[in-house]
Amino acid sequence: MPEAVLRRLSEPRESSDEFLAMVSHELRTPITAILAWSEVLDRQYLNEATAAKAVEAIRQSAQLQAQLVEDLIDYSRITAHKLSLKCRTVSLQPIIKAAIDAVTPMALKKLIELEMDFVSSENEIEGDVLRLQQVFSNLLSNAIKFTPTGGKVSVKLETRDGNSIATVSDTGEGISAEFLPFIFDCYRQANLEVDRHSGLGLGLTIAHHIVELHGGTIHAYSEGKWQGSAFTIQLPQKHPGHKISWSTAKLSDLW
Repeated sequence: MPEAVLRRLSEPRESSDEFLAMVSHELRTPITAILAWSEVLDRQYLNEATAAKAVEAIRQSAQLQAQLVEDLIDYSRITAHKLSLKCRTVSLQPIIKAAIDAVTPMALKKLIELEMDFVSSENEIEGDVLRLQQVFSNLLSNAIKFTPTGGKVSVKLETRDGNSIATVSDTGEGISAEFLPFIFDCYRQANLEVDRHSGLGLGLTIAHHIVELHGGTIHAYSEGKWQGSAFTIQLPQKHPGHKISWSTAKLSDLW
């Protein structure tokens, strides 16, 4: 029996129970906010400032709810071996730039500097544009979330040994030595550290599987708490005859 299967079977039932409890809590939170602010909007003689605040709160809560549902759907597809890719020849540069554009407003709010360093322009791979953008958006939003105001988040893209290598690093909270080996494990994330922030802690788990389905690897590095962190993605570059397909994806690695 594969080691990954044995590891899952050996996980205590309490871990999955706590994860389900967290899912219930996280799904209720935006619903409660939407209902509460909807009641505020329903009041007569509501001033313009309060009405605008209510609309923005409802919008943000709805976006959070949508993201939670999307994460759960993706995780369900992964565990059922049904997360498929729509691959074509793509360049990583515009994918990463699109992800950076998406998180720029979030960075501006915290006065966080976003830095790009594209060492190589030869970064064509066989990949799913939307899924890869999902991976980089997750890494960047996490970096911003866990980096204090005035910090820095960097993205470096280079070519090495026929692979495209992208590294997202930050000057944030860092990752403890105890947690680092389990950073891509959704149950461990729920139990250890992610519950201090909104979300289900599924983003890195999903990103890990998406990268693996592209024939690549993803690793996390950190010197410890408050020492910042870095996530490195390695993807094979396109060469004649190279093509990623669902049939060649490493489904056995998902368990």
